[in-house]
Amino acid sequence: MGVVAKEVKAMTQGDILAFEKAGEVTVATHCLKLTDIKVVREFKRPDGMTEKDIDAAGDGDVLVILDLRPDESLFETGVAREVVTRIQKLRKKAALEPTDLVDVYFESLDEDKSFSQQVLNSQEHYIKDAIGSPLLPVTMLPPHAC
Repeated sequence: MGVVAKEVKAMTQGDILAFEKAGEVTVATHCLKLTDIKVVREFKRPDGMTEKDIDAAGDGDVLVILDLRPDESLFETGVAREVVTRIQKLRKKAALEPTDLVDVYFESLDEDKSFSQQVLNSQEHYIKDAIGSPLLPVTMLPPHAC
């Protein structure tokens, strides 16, 4: 029995799919039927994770598992997307064409400016690609700019 159990545990995805299609498989000279091996298609969440923390879905061949717990990088990405959205709305309000090059200056109004600077540093490439130029601190704003 130990040899059979070891070989069943070592079955690959392809082996399992072939077994389900054929209805039987020979393992260590023993013919096993669909009633002998239980194929579980449900995902069991890891201990300590709730239903809100993780989600899984599959079609029999592929299983996709999503970790739904928010982390700092997701929050920073959300802030960067909001910054880009607001800049794009201002460009539209100013009747600028997508090809018009403009310099964009920012000033954080937060008491603790370190957080906004951290977000802008970590998301610098995304913001630059989205708006076509880097964000510049307001201290670099030329006197003639608006």
